[in-house]
Amino acid sequence: MASSTYAAGLILAGALLSSPAPLLAQSAPSSPNGTCGAGTIPGPGGGCMYIPQGGGQAPQIPAYRDTAWTDNYTSFAWFTNKQGKADYVYSTYNIYPNIADDFAMQRCRQTGASDCEIGPRYTNAYIAVARSAEGKVNTGYGNKSKEAKEAALAFCATRGNKCKVEKLVNGSAWKYYTN
Repeated sequence: MASSTYAAGLILAGALLSSPAPLLAQSAPSSPNGTCGAGTIPGPGGGCMYIPQGGGQAPQIPAYRDTAWTDNYTSFAWFTNKQGKADYVYSTYNIYPNIADDFAMQRCRQTGASDCEIGPRYTNAYIAVARSAEGKVNTGYGNKSKEAKEAALAFCATRGNKCKVEKLVNGSAWKYYTN
């Protein structure tokens, strides 16, 4: 009997030692005064997390040292819609100009239009689309949304009446972090 108890103890100890301990367990509740209780550490979002078992470390958020910018290309494609009116589609958040053009044309073809034509392409700008009462579509751009709207309305006024901004596209450059 003693040897079977000893063997069962060895099996249980072996199972406990060989099982990998989780790096982080479930989220622990925070105490009413906002501090973390015993066996917990502050976690994301103001909650608490259990301290990792088995010598593990809590995950660290990497410290980003540098930032960089990449160009953002926005392309428009013009077409005549099923009601016979001038219309447009656009593609933004593209890092290559040819891809922006290709996606805009692809989106245009998906409308079923047969007269798709690549329109203007903008780099790192806000773009506003204004339509006149006569149905003409006009674009304008700027470093800020207000500048883009003003430019689109000014251009539209040279081609039609009662212009209204119907779309604002944020085509600003992308900021990303490097290590």
